[in-house]
Amino acid sequence: MTSNASLSSSQASQLSPTPHCSKAEDAVFAVPGMGAPPGSLLIKARAPEIVTVDQSCDSTADAHAVFETSVKDIGGSSVRGIGDEANLVDLSSKAERAYFVGWRRRNQVGIVVVVGAPSDTRIGPKLAELLGSRAVARS
Repeated sequence: MTSNASLSSSQASQLSPTPHCSKAEDAVFAVPGMGAPPGSLLIKARAPEIVTVDQSCDSTADAHAVFETSVKDIGGSSVRGIGDEANLVDLSSKAERAYFVGWRRRNQVGIVVVVGAPSDTRIGPKLAELLGSRAVARS
């Protein structure tokens, strides 16, 4: 997998900054030539793809508000050990395996999405949680 700047800018732009927060970092990692079509995050992944977006907010309260409205409202289950708070959501379908981890650490908020073919057993909640914890460590 390699970082793909063109995918990064087109896909991550769908996750726009919120008031009092600005995008700190975004990246899309995909197998060259095998990622999802530009402009979409989750469309029948043919190969593993990882999307990560981090935002820096003016305050911890702003970051918590973003987490509550942008992450927690999606549902899923609370995950311990990733930042100050985190949620894991299974977005899988018959067409693909997909897991979303949204997290907050102090005034930083971020997401990690891992996507792959339905037969790719490497794509799972443990991978999403591992990458989420690494994203928090970088923030």
